[in-house]
Amino acid sequence: MLVTAAFWLEACAFYHPATGQSSQQVEPIPASAWPMPPADQLDSVIEKTPAVAQPIGHDTLTEIKVRRLSTGLLRLYPETDPEAREPVMWDDMLGRDLSAFVDVPRDGSFLDGWEIERAQIKNAAFRAIIRRLEIKHSPTKGRQITTVIEHDPGFLKEGIPFTLPWCIPEDPRGIVLHIEGTNITKYEVRLTGKLEQAGWAVARINAPNTVQSRRSVEHSLRVLTTIEAGNTPGSGLYTGAIYPLEPGTDPEALGAEIARDVDRTIAVTAYTAEAVINEIDRHWPVLADKPIVVAGFSAGALPAPAVAARLRERDPGRLRGLLLVGGGGDLLTISQTSTFSDGGISLHDLDEKSPIRAERFAALREAYLRSTRLDPLRSIAALRDLPVLHIFGTLDSAVPTSAARRLDKAHGAVDEIRFFGGHGLLFYFLPTHSRRIIRWLDSIAPRDLSELPQNRFQKPIESISDA
Repeated sequence: MLVTAAFWLEACAFYHPATGQSSQQVEPIPASAWPMPPADQLDSVIEKTPAVAQPIGHDTLTEIKVRRLSTGLLRLYPETDPEAREPVMWDDMLGRDLSAFVDVPRDGSFLDGWEIERAQIKNAAFRAIIRRLEIKHSPTKGRQITTVIEHDPGFLKEGIPFTLPWCIPEDPRGIVLHIEGTNITKYEVRLTGKLEQAGWAVARINAPNTVQSRRSVEHSLRVLTTIEAGNTPGSGLYTGAIYPLEPGTDPEALGAEIARDVDRTIAVTAYTAEAVINEIDRHWPVLADKPIVVAGFSAGALPAPAVAARLRERDPGRLRGLLLVGGGGDLLTISQTSTFSDGGISLHDLDEKSPIRAERFAALREAYLRSTRLDPLRSIAALRDLPVLHIFGTLDSAVPTSAARRLDKAHGAVDEIRFFGGHGLLFYFLPTHSRRIIRWLDSIAPRDLSELPQNRFQKPIESISDA
């Protein structure tokens, strides 16, 4: 019965290849659209970073190396040198427990100036509140806890974690940059394991799954203050940003503010990807001229188009394609229609205490889309001449199907695998599409460059199948 159900569900995925090149014009992202994080505190953080520490997710002390970049700090943990790792049989390892989620070792993190500013605000407020609470009940304990809180001068708990390729094939096909979902699942790891077996080196980035902003910090501080007073926060322990959309709110100003916060969050993921690729090229010269494919999963699929556009600007001939699983466009609308998360964008009518009226949201959405440049619905326009494969569920409510269709329409020539199901089943059956995905990768990044057509549609992409 279960086997029959599995085959039935797998059969409910239909491949729809693009029928031609996009009729829409490519719209490169201008350099001015990339927000630059402040760099005034980077040197101070480098000085305060301990030479040896125990990063999150590590059981032992390890050396910390820091590279200062124009966009932030790349922190490396040399003890987890990928060259010392043994190849992993993912199917064997992942079958040991029933959890859908897995922990992946990290080789470092990327820290930007905005995150440093937010961390400083949060840490200062948290220390003050804890000091008042604990000293009130136990002066000695309060001093001890305060000392512990202050003991992270290098902000090692902050930043975007990443993992360098676990193993390098003898004759590597290229690099797949895996931008993970909210929680990395065994199903996407199984898929990337198949890609490794096919000759691809896989690097991973654990991108933010919520919009990072000053408002989110301010709300977190209000929650802490409410708890300190002995009250239960009305909005629970929500850690995203609350944007007031009241009758008198200027939709242009608020839309521009949300767009700024979204663009900054996406940009930092792109800067992380850029730094990781540079590190891979430095560490493994055999990969330095190999093709790159960006692969975004779920929440990781949302910044993936901008990441791909950034890497393409860096080396135009090297980026060969974009693979999306459960992606979509227009993050503001996704945040208000997703059944899983608002992505750190909470709209409240603080005066009326009532749901946001449709006309107010429509005006806000228009203002947001006019202001954002890195939302996937906008950044995908820079990739209209790049092969894109999008796997999405036709009954998805986490990243709504309508958002996936909006994104693909904005590109104009996306190869699609449409799965008849929701977000969870989409990922559960993701490994069953591995052969199709590998064949798609072969078509856009053949070993023999003479096989790569000037027009990718000269090659019958319909021949890609699981047969």
